[in-house]
Amino acid sequence: MKILHIITSLRMGGAEVALLNRLAAMNNDRYHHKVVCFYDGPIVQQIRALGIDVMVNKGFVKGYDPIGLWQLYKVMRNFNPDIIHTSLWAANMVGRLFGFIVNIPVINELHGNVEHEGRVRNGLERLSVRGAKRIVAVSASVRRVYEQCIMSGLSIPSKSLITQRLVTIANGIDRKSLINKMERTLLSRSDFGFSAQDFIIGAIGRFEKIKSYDVLIRSVAHLCQLLDEKERNKIKLCLTGEGSQRHYLQVLVQQLKLEKQVVFTGYRLDAFRFYSLFDCFALSSQSEGLSIALLEALAVGLPIITTHLEKDHDAVIQNVNGLLIPVNDVEAYAQGLLQLYHRRIKKSDDYSPLCVYPFSIDNVVASYEAMYRDIMIQEE
Repeated sequence: MKILHIITSLRMGGAEVALLNRLAAMNNDRYHHKVVCFYDGPIVQQIRALGIDVMVNKGFVKGYDPIGLWQLYKVMRNFNPDIIHTSLWAANMVGRLFGFIVNIPVINELHGNVEHEGRVRNGLERLSVRGAKRIVAVSASVRRVYEQCIMSGLSIPSKSLITQRLVTIANGIDRKSLINKMERTLLSRSDFGFSAQDFIIGAIGRFEKIKSYDVLIRSVAHLCQLLDEKERNKIKLCLTGEGSQRHYLQVLVQQLKLEKQVVFTGYRLDAFRFYSLFDCFALSSQSEGLSIALLEALAVGLPIITTHLEKDHDAVIQNVNGLLIPVNDVEAYAQGLLQLYHRRIKKSDDYSPLCVYPFSIDNVVASYEAMYRDIMIQEE
């Protein structure tokens, strides 16, 4: 079976890593994969290392301008896929367009909260959504928001059709491989100026506005105010990643006089190595689909603190393996960090079974393979 994967970007992000994980697990004789992206990034080389062809479709201005679309059309005609599988908004739109033109079934993946896409994009989503044979939400919360924001605006016949096509398949990780890689190449706390007594709050991700790392940094500053000087000096925040907000965040650290508390490691291909240094894993996003880094942190036994728009989370159970904090609530976030500092929720191997089965890459791949088969049967 030939699968053409179209993804907006292959920079470092959850959707990109989710695709990489899936391709690594599906890289066998049953499938012939080809990947097209519109923005280059480090994941390109990692996919190519699997022996899978990747095309960075640049067009004249963007990969989905008229020239870029013509280039993609020629690639599609030459490859002649059985299924077009897309991720992220621009790729989903392009996939639907070409699926209609060349009469190939399309699968779209939803990796984030569509409320943040804006009126124009959501209007185009409603107009074109019937062009997808399946719409895959990577978490229950992503699906609920999609139903509220997009499906509520559809006609009754369209709503009924999309209800049948909308499914939830979580992102997946390979826990065994992750543990093996970590154990082969352990980092030392001293490499980054940390001591054995330090309490290290870890975060891995893109430094972009929607991730709200400023909220995390302000929460650490507030936590430090709740502690005496001796305890305050033990608090460390390790930020692993890169992005457009890097300079802003560094200035914020200086303004809050947190230079001794906060370490920026930059972008790291081996970001997984940092889990062994962390005492907890932190997310402060305005919204998340289902963070791959969060799943990996859970799989290695780290307690989680994350902002979340709803009471329930797909992987984090309140006060069991982590804490769910309202979005943008610095004081509540700081109080949550204080709980973790006092080890009220500790590192534990008992967390891993909570995320291993539903988020196992083998189970995720099995769900997609079943979907591919169902679609092909329907197309016959």
